Amino acid sequence: MALQIFHFAALAVATLPSLVSATPRISPRQVNSTSGRGCDALGRAGLSDQLYFQNDTEYQGTLNTYYDGSIQALTPRCVLKPESTQHVSDALKALSEEGGSCWTVGIRSGGHSVAPNNNAQDGVTIDLGRLNSVTYTEDAGSEKGQGVASIGSGARWGDVYTELEKDGVLGTGAREGHVGVGGFLLGGGFSWQSGRHGMACDNVVGYEVVLANGTVVTATSTSDPDLWQSLKGGLNNIGLVTKFDIHTFPSQDAYGGIVAFPYTSAEGLLETFTSMVKRNGEHPEENGFVSLTYSPATGPSAASVLANVDGAENSTSFNGLAELTSITDMRSRTPISGLVKQLEGALDLYNVWFTLTFHANMEIGRKILEVFNSLVEDVKDVLGASDQIIFVLTPLPRNYANQGPNVLDLNNSLDEDCMVLQAEALLSDPEHKALLMEKLQEAVE
Repeated sequence: MALQIFHFAALAVATLPSLVSATPRISPRQVNSTSGRGCDALGRAGLSDQLYFQNDTEYQGTLNTYYDGSIQALTPRCVLKPESTQHVSDALKALSEEGGSCWTVGIRSGGHSVAPNNNAQDGVTIDLGRLNSVTYTEDAGSEKGQGVASIGSGARWGDVYTELEKDGVLGTGAREGHVGVGGFLLGGGFSWQSGRHGMACDNVVGYEVVLANGTVVTATSTSDPDLWQSLKGGLNNIGLVTKFDIHTFPSQDAYGGIVAFPYTSAEGLLETFTSMVKRNGEHPEENGFVSLTYSPATGPSAASVLANVDGAENSTSFNGLAELTSITDMRSRTPISGLVKQLEGALDLYNVWFTLTFHANMEIGRKILEVFNSLVEDVKDVLGASDQIIFVLTPLPRNYANQGPNVLDLNNSLDEDCMVLQAEALLSDPEHKALLMEKLQEAVE
């Protein structure tokens, strides 16, 4: 998940972010006055040290690490890489005060989303990757592991888990290591720990937010509570969040990983998955997802990524898997940081995806299988050898709403155990992207 595109006119609005490791600073240079008025305004605000243009290595480095190839192909006039909240404040103030001007601004967190999120063609892209600090403070008088982690919006969850595990704690972060902190926490967030702790956004106790006029505020349940509540899900255009404070709990190794099956096992795998979703209220330590995949190079296949976050190898979530005869079984006892890095996908493919939410039952499961088979038959002749059609099913049981309320309103609307379908195409070339978008949309309607 990543961020969104903003248009600055008289009064502007900003939003959220996330990326990874700090980058060495390079020498100050003059801002090219022909680069565009937005970039010029940032240079005049004293931010030239953090500004990069198309002939700079840092500029191309930012583009190359976006998740979606379509976003990598966008070329902003300049990329700003702020190194502090003050730099972000100066940037938004400069952009919003340029009277009568209008330009597009993209805010990047981890960049793990699809086009046109988080990058701005011919505009200004703000890449928060250098705001990636992770610190832990234990609550005085509480049990060990109960505290608060302060995380920069530009961190990625694989790195966050690695740092927190050094202190023996975890938080409700993403299930894949590339995903950035900002977009994930502001969007809602399915976590390996959601069975016990709910949606990731419900575990945020404080936000450091830069408003569109450059003002820096802290939003908590007692300080600016309306802003605090409105940032809990939905990727709303309310401010640019530079830091999150989240609840922590003691860390322990999980048991789980990728298990691949022949496609003939797909229906049995879906039965195992729907049973796990319905049992999650009794077994909140169990989590995972299943996928159906087709590629011309390998044909159809099915896989599960199931885990028990308490480390139990005889978890009920694995019931029935042994009878399905796996091709590959990568399950092991591993820290969460290891599990999420096992799941990191390839960058720079062209992505198309749609999502739908259903009640968790096998009537729906069989229909999803039928739609997948039909879609594959419809599009397989236009796919490149390495292209993929993927249907991913993610749990959304009722207990995921236990930590609310939030702006997603799950505490009222989630009255049955559900599952979320993500229907996706991963393409090595954009030639057929429009066609696949049309076909996927038809498939989920």
